[in-house]
Amino acid sequence: IGAQTNIDSLRNEINSGTDTNKLEIYYTLFWEYLYRDPTEATLLADSVLAVAQKMNYPTGRGMAHDAYMNIAILKADYESAKYHIKEQKKINISIGNKFTNSAYHQSLGQVYYYESQFDSAAYHFEKASEVYLALNYLDFHANMLVNIGSIYQQIGRLDVAVNYFIEAEELLVNEFKD
Repeated sequence: IGAQTNIDSLRNEINSGTDTNKLEIYYTLFWEYLYRDPTEATLLADSVLAVAQKMNYPTGRGMAHDAYMNIAILKADYESAKYHIKEQKKINISIGNKFTNSAYHQSLGQVYYYESQFDSAAYHFEKASEVYLALNYLDFHANMLVNIGSIYQQIGRLDVAVNYFIEAEELLVNEFKD
């Protein structure tokens, strides 16, 4: 019931506020619907893109490509997902987003993982991990270490996987002091 209340509240806000608010609400709603109703999620991604184009807002176009990438992954349309990843990277470069390379590599790692191309997935997660570490985003760095550990777990290299999991856990414990 809580999720539906959140959705209803967001839908009520769409008609009020600025285009930027509408874009953010459409994007938030996209995530609410992605796994429960992909058709509705696609319509919401289309709305994100339409508002972003109306505003000539590159960040919004990047959000739309992120949404389309996730829809493509859900449909196992990995070539389409890679297209949207590359388009999002172009946009992020144009606006100087400091997460351009980490987002690019993280997304490609995800796609390669789903394609069972584990060497490529590990490579891209490692590259994303390096960027997050350089930017001192230790929680995101730890998430990439978990992803790499999951790859090694998937291919039966449990000894290597455990080392990645332990390294990630140590980072998170030190980062959050819990």
